[in-house]
Amino acid sequence: LKIKDIYAEWAKVFLQTVDHEFESKRKLYELEMMLSYDFVRVSKSILINIDKIASIQIQKRKKINLKEVG
Repeated sequence: LKIKDIYAEWAKVFLQTVDHEFESKRKLYELEMMLSYDFVRVSKSILINIDKIASIQIQKRKKINLKEVG
């Protein structure tokens, strides 16, 4: 299972793959501690698989644009 990203919304945590989305029973911080260094927290509610990032652009006001691989 290749996880693309993980996000939290309204006290629920979701794992996304290219084709599917799954709800996790774990908290975001628990997944962050369990996962390898392939995931990075990019906001309070989002972890992203760095293998899926093609480029990063940092803009004014701390806005970050991520371009996905493929």
